[in-house]
Amino acid sequence: MQAVIERYTAWSAKLAAAGRIAGGNKLKDGTARHLTKLGVIDGPYPETKEIIGGYFLIEAASYDEAVEIALSCPHVDLGRIEVREVELT
Repeated sequence: MQAVIERYTAWSAKLAAAGRIAGGNKLKDGTARHLTKLGVIDGPYPETKEIIGGYFLIEAASYDEAVEIALSCPHVDLGRIEVREVELT
């Protein structure tokens, strides 16, 4: 686990030095709530296939560039990454 953390630390430091990291956090386990008009349901659940564990906010000139940056993330070797654009208002 320590080796994985060191890879993430080196990766994010490299992006920060290049001015590409705009933010990010690990999400706390078990703190999600699913909201509907019918009420609040605690979650996420252990059997969920797609749990978001955290995020990096990347600054890129285009969506394609953000995808290229994400491909260098250590998590690509361990699982799956979802890349989304943020709508600026």
